[in-house]
Amino acid sequence: MNCKNVNSLKELDRLKKNLLTTLKPIEGKETALLPIEVENDYFVLMATVKSIISVCQNAVEGLEEYNIRHATGCDISNTLEFAKKMLPLPEAEFLDNIR
Repeated sequence: MNCKNVNSLKELDRLKKNLLTTLKPIEGKETALLPIEVENDYFVLMATVKSIISVCQNAVEGLEEYNIRHATGCDISNTLEFAKKMLPLPEAEFLDNIR
């Protein structure tokens, strides 16, 4: 959509609500939720996190051996932080408690 087609603040607000849907702002915070649809299967979730970590391990090893231009230590750190957030820790605590 071209910005020239927006004729009013009301129209802009409508577009914002309809199009800016990826990040869900958290009221009263400077952060937002990023909804990610995954299979309702803990094994698949854990396998995905394991894959992310494995890719990061390979990138770290590659950074040391080769001159990799497309990944930095910061990129790897950010990816690992994302993987940590994907871990179902409350569910793991629940499973430990009912064991």
